[in-house]
Amino acid sequence: MSYLPEVELSPTFVPFASFQKLFGFVPNLFRAQTLLPQMIEAEAGISAAVLLREGDLSRSQKEYIMLAVAAAHRNTYCFTGHHQRLRLLGIPDRQLDQIAIDHHLAGLSTSEAGLLDFALKLAMNAPWLSREDIAGLRDKGFSDESILEAILVTGLAKLLCTLSTGLDPSPDFEPREIPHSSSPPAPDARSHGGILRVRTCVPWNCAPTASRLSATL
Repeated sequence: MSYLPEVELSPTFVPFASFQKLFGFVPNLFRAQTLLPQMIEAEAGISAAVLLREGDLSRSQKEYIMLAVAAAHRNTYCFTGHHQRLRLLGIPDRQLDQIAIDHHLAGLSTSEAGLLDFALKLAMNAPWLSREDIAGLRDKGFSDESILEAILVTGLAKLLCTLSTGLDPSPDFEPREIPHSSSPPAPDARSHGGILRVRTCVPWNCAPTASRLSATL
């Protein structure tokens, strides 16, 4: 049972039919939003356009991004859902868990590992994203269209994580434990207008904190 009450919608409610096509069922995350059906309609349209649209990124690559972002957010609901969908695409459990631990050791191609580096930096460390990150994806063979797709998929993944945290929907599947990343902390600091922003975690799995220094940087 989610934090907010649910209401019964018409059996012909179009977004639920869309989710049935997209996921094979109607996730409880969207049933938990029935107080505002117009919001479900908007999310259904975005989800279908981002995930079902034929583009440069494959369905598995999009789901890799969503799985990795959910793992970085330690979001069990979303991690379990994306894990289940990748299993249905034929990806073994061991490889999926390794993506959460260290995607560089998960048997992905060099370009796919770079794609997840980019998505995780955007999801968890966006203030430090730069043109160099875009150029890095181009160097790995990604077109501008596929880079835009990656950005949209990452944004959708963060939206779903935020919604599931705020609503706490009932699990759609037996919750799957998220393996802990094996990457050690990587301290870093950057100066921005007299503010020292300190990073004390892996490049994609942190948010900057700010401490004003009395000394001039």
